[in-house]
Amino acid sequence: METEIIPDFVPFDTLAGRARYIACYEDAWRAAHGSLRGFQPDSCWRAALLRASEDPEALSELRADGRFAGVLALDCRRGAFRGVGWIAFCYVVPELRGRGLGRALILRAGEVFRERGRRRLRLTVAPGNPALGFYERLGFVRVGSEAGALEDLYVMEQKL
Repeated sequence: METEIIPDFVPFDTLAGRARYIACYEDAWRAAHGSLRGFQPDSCWRAALLRASEDPEALSELRADGRFAGVLALDCRRGAFRGVGWIAFCYVVPELRGRGLGRALILRAGEVFRERGRRRLRLTVAPGNPALGFYERLGFVRVGSEAGALEDLYVMEQKL
């Protein structure tokens, strides 16, 4: 394992970042589902723009050593009345994985939602997604399922 690097979070540039966001989402989709079947780039981008327009902390760019390292998208409305914060999308570029940045994304999401009084953090993950073990190592447990574009997704939860 390589050494951890110090993460930095900045607002995602929605004016210039469309192609970058979609490329990240596409890579994550392929890893989770084994193909791009069902992937809808315009839909994922519109959802990101909507979240960003509703809340300035909803869409962040992860930077490490001065360069782009990933994305964090939060759904700040979903689950609010139940004390739940939702991660809509988190992604670390492949060449920087294994250096603590994925953990930094989850910690950042927890900070944002803890400040808003949320007590639990949730996300969905495809059963075959290689990231499933990563989430489990961070303390996420399966609490249910919900329909996804191709299959039912696990709903994973971590206490904040």
